[in-house]
Amino acid sequence: MGHAMIFLGLFYLMSMLIIPAYLNSQKISFVPTDLQFMEVAYSYLTILSIVGLGFIARKRGIPI
Repeated sequence: MGHAMIFLGLFYLMSMLIIPAYLNSQKISFVPTDLQFMEVAYSYLTILSIVGLGFIARKRGIPI
């Protein structure tokens, strides 16, 4: 199973190099210009709270 995942992962990595050449996506801006700090902060806070709850649950012996 691990070898298959590595094989598929190599296709994923190669696609990031090959696909932009065919789609001519060098002109696309991937960074939004109106990035709001609070939106990013809420997103990170949500992710950290989920990870923190999982950590606390594991420490208390609660199966997830």
